[in-house]
Amino acid sequence: MGLLALACSSLGATAVALIDKDIMRPVIIVLMVAVGTFVAFRPSFGSGEGEGIRGGWRTWAGLAAVAAIAFYDGVFGPGTGMFLIMAFTAIFSQNFLTSAAMSKVVNTCTNVGALIAFILGGHVVWGLALVLAAANILGAQLGARTVLGGGTKLIRYALLTLVVVMSVYLAWQQWG
Repeated sequence: MGLLALACSSLGATAVALIDKDIMRPVIIVLMVAVGTFVAFRPSFGSGEGEGIRGGWRTWAGLAAVAAIAFYDGVFGPGTGMFLIMAFTAIFSQNFLTSAAMSKVVNTCTNVGALIAFILGGHVVWGLALVLAAANILGAQLGARTVLGGGTKLIRYALLTLVVVMSVYLAWQQWG
């Protein structure tokens, strides 16, 4: 999934100039609100135990979800981790914690793929990029420790908080 994510996010980052952000934002706002509503009204979703179910159609559905979400991440980006967690939880019938761990690996690959495309296109401000990379590493370490301590319940609340914050932020960017 990681290699597919890397390739698809590179394609998305290359295609970014062709897609109008004023069209993408409302679509993403609607998707985020739909995801948040689903999670809020299905308290058992993502609370299952174990690693979930693998193989068969689930493998192909997982790969298709990774390809689509990775392309989206290369083009636009907000909510990528949340979309990956939701897709993995739904497709593999697993808990949020397992899905969050999988999403971190795939999301790292999407970031590397987009970075490669942006480097090749000469669109990287290196001083800022290195500071942000260091902050990202520190935040990931803190987040991983927090999630492992709080488990699925914490991920549910964080996911719902992310939906509200990102939806408001994107709406403000779009119409504010």
